[in-house]
Amino acid sequence: MTQSMVTIEGLTELANDLIIQNTALRNRLDAAETQRDELLEALKYLYAVTETPPDKNCRCHIDPPCSDCIEYRGLREAINFARKAIAKAKGEVR
Repeated sequence: MTQSMVTIEGLTELANDLIIQNTALRNRLDAAETQRDELLEALKYLYAVTETPPDKNCRCHIDPPCSDCIEYRGLREAINFARKAIAKAKGEVR
């Protein structure tokens, strides 16, 4: 039967390695949070300066695809996505 030897030096080396790994992870997390905040600010700015499309006036049931959907559907979806992402970042939506 063999016993593994645990030494103070071994535990100290392990602790130092864990501290280094923790520091590296913290730095990556800080960088990711900074990037997230910058992207959120850019999204808020784009949302603020983008002209809101007119109210939906879809006539696809008559003659698909209608000009309203062709011209504004993508913009409406993008604005809705931005609105939800901003609300989620503010903690208003899960």
